[in-house]
Parts: sequence; structure tokens; C-alpha cells
Amino acid sequence: MPRGGPAHRLLTIGLPVLAALVVAGAVFGLPVIEGRLLTRIVALTVILWGLDVQLGLGGQLSLGHGAFAGAGAYTAAVTMGVHGWPFPLALVAAAVVGLVAGALVGLPSLRIQGQYLAMITLGTAVAFPYVIRRFAWFTGGPDGQFEVLVESKEWLNPN
Repeated sequence: MPRGGPAHRLLTIGLPVLAALVVAGAVFGLPVIEGRLLTRIVALTVILWGLDVQLGLGGQLSLGHGAFAGAGAYTAAVTMGVHGWPFPLALVAAAVVGLVAGALVGLPSLRIQGQYLAMITLGTAVAFPYVIRRFAWFTGGPDGQFEVLVESKEWLNPN
């Protein structure tokens, strides 16, 4: 199969979409414990793929992925747990906030590389927990919104 051909494009786009649909169907079909475990596995896989693209393909060392994923996770927790947003809308909001957080760190860092980029992204990762604690009135602190979300259990039954 030649790279860049229609069959290659279909495979590179269709296979991840099919995998995402299978995993999403499995999450809603599994009991709560197994669904939560599968969700964590998928989330970590996506984070590691992002790190692989940046480190492997781009050759840039980033140590701040946890902060960007955490920003998205807190966004999902606040929008669903506190404001009652539906899951798909909260998922989009989480992706947008993670993207914006990454852009706020990434755009000023475009001209640096190597250990300097690693220092900036490490600083972002170290500062993230302090930001969560500092704005606890909004985030609920380190575990606040997660507890609200887990206790509401609305995310388990989309109907």
C-alpha cells in the first residue's frame, strides 16, 4: 500500500476512529469499575501518543503533558459535576481548555528547544498543582471536583 494513497489515508483515519467507537461502546457496556479502568487506560494512551508525537517525531522534550491533561480533566469535572453539562459537551470543553493551556505555554516557547523547552514544560507541570490549590474556590482543590463528579453518577447514565 503506497503512503499517501487513498487506501493509506483511509486506514490511517478509519482505524483510529473505529478503535475509538469500539472503546466508547465498551465503556458504556461494562460495569462501573471496569469502565472506569478502561477510561483511564484510554486517557493515558492518548496522553502518551501526544508525548510520542512531540518527542519521537518532533524531537522536542516536553515534561508538561500532565499539566495539560489535568487542565482538561478539571474542565470536564467542573462542567459536568458542578454545572451539569452533558458528557459530549464537557469533552469538547476539556479538549479546548487543554489545547488553550498548551498553546499558552507552547506559542511563547516556539523558538527554544532542548533543555530550555524541558525546563519551561517542567515548570508548567510543577506549577499546575499550586494553581489548582490556589483557585480551590473554582476547582474544588486537588480532589474536590472529582468527588462531586463521582458522587453525582450522572456521567454513567447518559439517558
